[in-house]
Amino acid sequence: MKWITHIFFLLLLYVLCSSKSCSDDRASGSRFEKGRIEAARDSVRHVFGTDTLSTSRLKAFEHTAEQKLVDFADYLKIASDTSVNALFRKQGAEMAGHLFIPGKVSISYWSQNDATATRVTLQDLLEKCISVGMRTWVQPVTITILIPFIRENDSAYKGRLVFYGQNVSYSEPFQKQNAFKRLSVDIYAIRKVKSFGTENLRVWEVYLGDIN
Repeated sequence: MKWITHIFFLLLLYVLCSSKSCSDDRASGSRFEKGRIEAARDSVRHVFGTDTLSTSRLKAFEHTAEQKLVDFADYLKIASDTSVNALFRKQGAEMAGHLFIPGKVSISYWSQNDATATRVTLQDLLEKCISVGMRTWVQPVTITILIPFIRENDSAYKGRLVFYGQNVSYSEPFQKQNAFKRLSVDIYAIRKVKSFGTENLRVWEVYLGDIN
């Protein structure tokens, strides 16, 4: 997690430096500021912009995928809780959706207490959470790597996590039910073009995929 924290610090530093550069170009310390921007940009490119990911970075990205699965459950918990303000619930659903690869993603039987939840699209699940909520939320437990990241092409790696879903009641959060089903989730590391300040860089990002 220290490695991930360092990465986000570099990204934040670069964006902050870039945003300040317009006004600082005319100041006496513009050369020093430009040097900081260059250093931050080079660090971002070194960490995220490599053509091939090393074994250690793939391992780190696998841990990132595990955390994104936990984040998905947390965001879905907010979106499904009818006692929470509607604006927060909508925001939770949007943040949950951003964790997944673009396109049509399907989710299998997310909650055992929801009789209609057999297999639905991610979008349908999120819309239902916002509209009617759920009686319980699902906490992923015993998350492990089933298939490590394997390169599919020049711009993508794919792997798979497995976990058990544990239902937790909103009304009685300390009375957790036994994990009800073993599920798997596809995980991806995808190279995309992203803007950092005034420059576009090709960087790797981690996403979740279908849950089966």
